[in-house]
Amino acid sequence: MQTYAAHIEQKLKDDCFRRLYEEERQMAELAVRIKLASDRLGKSQKDLLGDETISQSNGDAN
Repeated sequence: MQTYAAHIEQKLKDDCFRRLYEEERQMAELAVRIKLASDRLGKSQKDLLGDETISQSNGDAN
């Protein structure tokens, strides 16, 4: 059985997979930054973003 790192390394050789993987990584990083900012400011994520919230499930605007 190969490790997760080896699996991802192999999959990243595919250009389409790499592009989609990078997009997902950037969205996850943004979600973490929003969560950290809301915690630091003592506000909910909804309060922090106002009406511009984005669903974490599929990326569609609410």
